[in-house]
Order: sequence, then C-alpha cells, then structure tokens
Amino acid sequence: AGVDFLAGGTLTNNTTSARIVGASWGAYFGASGAVVTVTNDGTISGTSGLGINFGDGGVLTSSGTAALISGTTYGIYALNQAVTVTNQGRISGASKYGLDLKAGGTVTNSGTGAMITGGNRGISALNTAVTVVNQGTISGTSKAAIYLQHGGSVSNATTGRISGGKYGVVASVSAIT
Repeated sequence: AGVDFLAGGTLTNNTTSARIVGASWGAYFGASGAVVTVTNDGTISGTSGLGINFGDGGVLTSSGTAALISGTTYGIYALNQAVTVTNQGRISGASKYGLDLKAGGTVTNSGTGAMITGGNRGISALNTAVTVVNQGTISGTSKAAIYLQHGGSVSNATTGRISGGKYGVVASVSAIT
C-alpha cells in the first residue's frame, strides 16, 4: 500500500501534484473499527488492485477536477461500515467497480466534471441501501452505471449523466426512490 492506516486517522493528499501510489492498494485503511477521513486533491492509485480500501468506513472528499482515485480493479472498496463520498474529480475501477459499497453510504458526484466509472459497474451496493446524488457522470462499461441491490435513492441533476453498458440504474431486491 502507498499508505496503510490500521487504526483510523486522517489522510490529506492536498495538492494537485500530490501522488500516493501502491501496488495492491493506493491506500489501505484496516478493519479496526476506527473511521478514516480522507481529503484528496491529487492522485491515489493502486497499480495492481484497489485505489482505496476502507476496511471500516470513512469519509472521503475528493476535491477539484484534477483529483483522481483509481485502481485496476476497484476505485474504492468499502467492506464493513458505511462510507460517505463527495467527489468533484474522477474515481475509476478499470475492471470492476468505481465504488463498491458493501455496507452502504452516501455518494455525491458534485459538479459537471465529476466522474465515477467502472469496467463493470460505476457504483455497486449489495448489502444495504445507498444514496446517490449526481451532477456529473456515472458509468459502468459492461453492466450497470448504478446497481443498488437493497434500494436507496438516486437523484440525477439536469447536468448529470448515468449510463451503463446494459442498464443505467438497477434495483434488484428493494425499491429505489
């Protein structure tokens, strides 16, 4: 990992030229029960895995159109607790998902230049409801742009674009509002 926090904390990557790069993870935040707060204005990248792995939830603010979080599999993977994501830049998971939120959360894709992309799904949430607010672009190349198995809500502004290879938005178990 480019950075590895096993007991919570705060990570600030605060200039557009700032880079955090790791192989399996750009940033790994272990499953300690402690929430992590991340502010990113630069690049956080996993060159052979995940951009960011949130073991136990957290808060991410990725500010400005130059901000990038990328992984060869997942842009952001969150397993045990909800994550709040505010994105003004780009979040990309090349082969899987831009965001995989296993325990729910809130995603705000803020501004017309904001992008969340995945090779499969842009945003995936399997275990609990997720709220998505989009003003930019959310796309999933081969499947759905947004897949919310247990419902939630999706709000797409007039400037927003949601596009998937097969579906824009999918709800499979519970309704989406």
